[in-house]
Amino acid sequence: MTNTGRARRLPLTAAQSGLWYAQQMDPGNPVYAIAEYLELDGPLDVAILGAALRQAVLETESLHLRFGEEDGEPWQEVRRPEDWWPTVVDLTSEPDPAEAARRWMRDDLARAQDVLGETLFAEVIFRLGAEHHFVYQRVHHLLLDGYGAMLVLGRVTEIHDALAAGTEPGPSPFGSLSRLLEEEADYREDGTEEADHRFWSERMADAPDAVGLAGAPVRMPTSLYRVTDDLPRETAAGLQAAARAQRTGLPTAVLTATAIHLHRFTGARDVVLGLPVTTRRTSHARTVPATVSNIIPLRIRVRPDQPVSALLREVAVETRLALRHQRYRSEDLRRGANLGRRLTGPSVNIIP
Repeated sequence: MTNTGRARRLPLTAAQSGLWYAQQMDPGNPVYAIAEYLELDGPLDVAILGAALRQAVLETESLHLRFGEEDGEPWQEVRRPEDWWPTVVDLTSEPDPAEAARRWMRDDLARAQDVLGETLFAEVIFRLGAEHHFVYQRVHHLLLDGYGAMLVLGRVTEIHDALAAGTEPGPSPFGSLSRLLEEEADYREDGTEEADHRFWSERMADAPDAVGLAGAPVRMPTSLYRVTDDLPRETAAGLQAAARAQRTGLPTAVLTATAIHLHRFTGARDVVLGLPVTTRRTSHARTVPATVSNIIPLRIRVRPDQPVSALLREVAVETRLALRHQRYRSEDLRRGANLGRRLTGPSVNIIP
């Protein structure tokens, strides 16, 4: 039975607002969906996995958001369908079941979602063989960011392990979306947002246009191409040793190396990197699967005669300062300070 009771209309988070208007400007663009799949080899009880997915999904308010507009203002409300279950697709009769599943997922991702009408997420279990499965999750970015998606995946694992052991899963660890929105309202009203605005305006006031290794895109892409590679062991060890010598972490060493790389290829001595951040500065925010992430500019000045050790220390200080002000939206900074192109350098997403 589907819950049809009147839900309370809520405002969008700041991050959702940017995505909402971007999708409205290009409604046929499917690029605003995020997706992943896990490959499972070995015995699997599909019924238990399906039950774990169902419980985690029903616990996640953001996965049941519906959107609308009134007088040009978007709103959202939670409408949880109690009869929801994940989809199971049996591909064992296909000549190449794994490739058939990947083709299914590619076709799904190539279709733009109607943010005013349909369910904006999918959970699919693909049967590829007796002991071979894919688990696919696709969700519109309006519902979850990367951090939120990992919270949901962690909860699925927790529930699955409990059910497989014949025990009851613990209570949901997820915080409420309403309280998260209240925290955002407090941020705007208590002076913190204004202080962050002053920080970024001063930090970026005389910044040159950001440089990259490719020209600026003419328009938003409609698909993404991901390439993954591993650093040679000796290179990774060198970065770790450099970080330890300056009593900082590996992420700082990676950011420093990226800045040096851009400097050598472009000649720019003032490098601006885009640093993806969660913006989850409160204990409650860190428990809510939702969309609140941001990209902040990290301005790094590279001098050819400067020792790498000194640059590492400067990047560590700059990163700490930037992270203190990570909640201020980059979209607002572009508009308010007319910085546009200055803030669109390469993004460096560091995953431990």
